[in-house]
Amino acid sequence: GSTDESGRICDDYRMRDNRIKVIHQENAGVSAARNAGLDIATGEYNLFLVGDDALDLNTLEVCTAALQRSDSDLVLFGFHLYGEKDGKAFFQKDIVYEEAVIASHEELLKDFSAYYQQGYFSFVTDKLIRASLIRDHDIRFDGAFNVGGEDAVFMLALLPYIDSIKVLPDTFYQYYRREGESMTLVFKPDKFQRYCDRIILLNRFMTQNGCFDGAYLVRLLGTYFLWAYESMLKESCRYTLTQRFRYVTRTFINRELFQDQKSYERALLSDLSCYNDYSHSAVIALKLFFQKRVLTLGFWHIITYIRTR
Repeated sequence: GSTDESGRICDDYRMRDNRIKVIHQENAGVSAARNAGLDIATGEYNLFLVGDDALDLNTLEVCTAALQRSDSDLVLFGFHLYGEKDGKAFFQKDIVYEEAVIASHEELLKDFSAYYQQGYFSFVTDKLIRASLIRDHDIRFDGAFNVGGEDAVFMLALLPYIDSIKVLPDTFYQYYRREGESMTLVFKPDKFQRYCDRIILLNRFMTQNGCFDGAYLVRLLGTYFLWAYESMLKESCRYTLTQRFRYVTRTFINRELFQDQKSYERALLSDLSCYNDYSHSAVIALKLFFQKRVLTLGFWHIITYIRTR
């Protein structure tokens, strides 16, 4: 689906090395691209790489050796985070995990909420996975979540079949977060709905596996609201004032996503310190969202938008 010379370059590599397979298809998003790769993959392991990111040169060597030594189902490793300013990439920080072995499925479920909050299951690009798990259970990416979150949804589908995980303290993946391209910043009309769908899936997994954490689900709902709400203040949102008011009052309706959600929300409203990194106006919007004062939230957004212009 690329419009530059990427396809030709890939074909050139295929001619040089018969291990390389090339697929030409119309651009249908990252999920469709990965699924096409999974459909023809024949190797013992799967690793996913986003087109404009990179891997350290020894990634596969170290990860396959670690997976074989530990006899685990997947290896988790850290990543280098790069930002961009004025068209130039710059190093920001390394995301490093403490070396560990999650030795059983029971251990994984026992501390699932903690692992999830640490980001263990947020991405597929920081993992080497036994291909048989994906192939035998026909796990695929859901294209409905291409606005963000397809990795976490994929991992929730895979986790019931994971018995052991090897966590490495190494950083191998080079993740480039470019100006204006972060999915948490770009406005998409259905973004908040997709976020709510992810919470429903996460709640279902937690409930079915005896690791329910309502307090975390509510904090996550608040974070997703702020991501979707603040994206409306970016240049990618071209709505008029009238369109903004209608969108806010129709989209940001705090509906019940799981049992006893209200009680967890009341507890969170008494201490919103976990959102200290957000602006004062955003936190006010969050309070209005949790209090279900949607009309007031609509007017507050208009006021905030005018102030920022």
